[in-house]
Amino acid sequence: MQVCLNRQNRLEFEDTSFIYIFLEESKKEIVEIGDWNAAEIKNSADFWIQVLNYGDAGGNHVFQDLADFAITLLNLPSSNAVAERVFFIMNAVKTKARNILQLRMLSAVLRLTTEFYSESICCNTFKPSLKMYRRLNYNIYKSDDELETGVEEIMAVMDYDVQCI
Repeated sequence: MQVCLNRQNRLEFEDTSFIYIFLEESKKEIVEIGDWNAAEIKNSADFWIQVLNYGDAGGNHVFQDLADFAITLLNLPSSNAVAERVFFIMNAVKTKARNILQLRMLSAVLRLTTEFYSESICCNTFKPSLKMYRRLNYNIYKSDDELETGVEEIMAVMDYDVQCI
């Protein structure tokens, strides 16, 4: 529990396992192997209990280890706290006054804000790397059409300050 709540030692979001995606993919594979009817499977817990009880002609439980693992994963508590934090930050960024922010700019501001928060960096003390400076060249501009459509967004962002969390 201390690892999850500690900002210094917690896992990155992309390093956490996606339990339900894994279980759904495994369920599809086992349905193809076994003789289960897809109509009989109502939810994941019932399905994995059936898999646990499944045996071959010799009475051996063929998928016991996998089913035990899946049932254990289903019993782990999970939280949507990460998604709630991102929506909280997004609502702080995209207010009624800044409602014209387009998706690209909103995504960039969210990435900056979450990165600053996770690294405990304040926007006032941030120092760009040499690699960042090198990437700031003519390649960041796509076309004249995109530049013209983004002028309103750029003007709106000029008034925006990246907030320290």
